[in-house]
Amino acid sequence: MRVFIVGLFLLIPFSAQAETYYWKYNNNASFIRPTAIEVCDLLYKPSQGFIDNGSEFINESRYHCKKKQLEGNGVTWYYVSSDKIFRFGDSCPQGSAYNPETGGCDEATLSCPDAKPVASTLNLSMGCFNGCLYENLGGFRDYDNLLSEVTYDYVATGEECLPGDQDITDAENYSETNEEGLDCRTSNEIQFCVDDDKTCKRINGQKICIDHETRDELYNCGTFNGEVVCIEKNEQSNCRFVNGEHLCLYPEGDKVDENSVDHPDNGGNANRNTQDDILDQEDLDQNTPQAQNTQTIIRETIIKQAAQKQAENDNPSSAVSGIECDKAMNCTGDAVQCVIARYEKQQACLFELQTSELQQQVDSNPATKPLGSYESDTTIIDLEGMISEDGRFVESTSCPDPLSFAVYGKEFAISFDPMCDLAGYIRYFILFATWFSVAVLIAKSF
Repeated sequence: MRVFIVGLFLLIPFSAQAETYYWKYNNNASFIRPTAIEVCDLLYKPSQGFIDNGSEFINESRYHCKKKQLEGNGVTWYYVSSDKIFRFGDSCPQGSAYNPETGGCDEATLSCPDAKPVASTLNLSMGCFNGCLYENLGGFRDYDNLLSEVTYDYVATGEECLPGDQDITDAENYSETNEEGLDCRTSNEIQFCVDDDKTCKRINGQKICIDHETRDELYNCGTFNGEVVCIEKNEQSNCRFVNGEHLCLYPEGDKVDENSVDHPDNGGNANRNTQDDILDQEDLDQNTPQAQNTQTIIRETIIKQAAQKQAENDNPSSAVSGIECDKAMNCTGDAVQCVIARYEKQQACLFELQTSELQQQVDSNPATKPLGSYESDTTIIDLEGMISEDGRFVESTSCPDPLSFAVYGKEFAISFDPMCDLAGYIRYFILFATWFSVAVLIAKSF
């Protein structure tokens, strides 16, 4: 029984593998060929005078082989017939197609084998150009020229276009070849090449693969200072440090005005609306305390993010978990980087507390309330609590016990009574100075 079970499991992997179609006569291993016609010709060879006499497929997996042969005197025909040619296997290899006229697999022929990649500002997942079908590899914007359109690159699939396929307009052919023999084009001193596997692009030598869903729904990608940049499309996180420069973009890809309240550095959400941000333009123009406080918190957050990115670049092998303020932090890798990470977490949690204060202000209609209208703009001093003697000044008439010690068997004691007497004398001066300071503080507050 065990032998049977082991044998059964040994057969499973082989039965699961794909097997290419082939034909065989009467289960005879000597008569096996890729097509039914070839098996029929092997049984009754044309070189021996056999010619076809109405052979046909009975169904997809059975072939009726009919032949006739001229006898020696050239008058009488000898007829033969066999319907015992059967098909085995389950599929054709990848890149080939089943031919029902022969029962075999034919290699796929490409109708556009030499079609070069093209670039266009039209965004299609599949498109047609010069009769050939093309696939979109993703689009990029030149962030050094933010007025430029997004350009999409297409690579030929090798197939012909079908009726109804949309044409790729204003297509520009790849007309260059780099040192590796790849098809390339150059735009604004940036070289775009199609990778050798025809699935990705190389931008200034950097391999970039972006699928349609990611490109269209989540990210806005382009080049900045010669570096490929992909910025997430949302209203809060659409900023990125690139070669030391802070680049902030709208979800559509246009740059945000640094002097606008809509800019993230000024507490804006970069949604092209200047009426729903933390500050209003007057606060920003007059550099009010509210604007200064907001920009300070955001600036510290930006510095933290830049330091975190630099730490990741310096030591990518370090792994950090538990960076949330309510979780325990765990860091493995470089010890120095872990110390930096712990410090950054402490700072981040402080920033989070400060940011929560700003959020409370935003929730209280941030664009309309003037400075001084928020609770955080007014400081309340509890004077009664400050000058109350309960819990602030505790009177005590007791003095510490003398300090006793022994030297060579003799007992000595140091009394604190003189110091206590002195403290009692100056107590009134201290109270007077305290009351006087509080009075001055109150007078200056008006």
